[in-house]
Amino acid sequence: VLFETKFWTLYSLLFGMGFFLQTQSSGYTTARSLRRLGVLMVFGCLHALLFEGDILMLYAELGLLLLLLFRLPTKWLLSLALLLLLSFPFGHLLDGDRGDDWPADRTRREAPRVPQAGRIGITIEFKSSGSAVGHAAAGL
Repeated sequence: VLFETKFWTLYSLLFGMGFFLQTQSSGYTTARSLRRLGVLMVFGCLHALLFEGDILMLYAELGLLLLLLFRLPTKWLLSLALLLLLSFPFGHLLDGDRGDDWPADRTRREAPRVPQAGRIGITIEFKSSGSAVGHAAAGL
């Protein structure tokens, strides 16, 4: 928990530096970069079978996007970066947060159901896709 996503920034920096160094080398070709990204995707797929939260596949996917964009003029890249940075706040102002009620409307909440007296019961509370809250009780 303490270290779960702490290294993503460092790995992103290393990925970007590695990409830059590859493009500056004398033997650089796009085919070679595509082959490397394919190998990274395979390692990511294998790693994802064993561990949750794999980032290698994401790096391979974003590397393909990077191959398309890295030769664009600086003005275009800065404009694209600004557009992407402003897209979330602007979209949030237009449509909210995917239809979620925030703060939650607590007036529609039902009281938990209590199992019958004299029986051991388990009460499970779950939230459905809407804002209504459902309850299930099982007597043992």
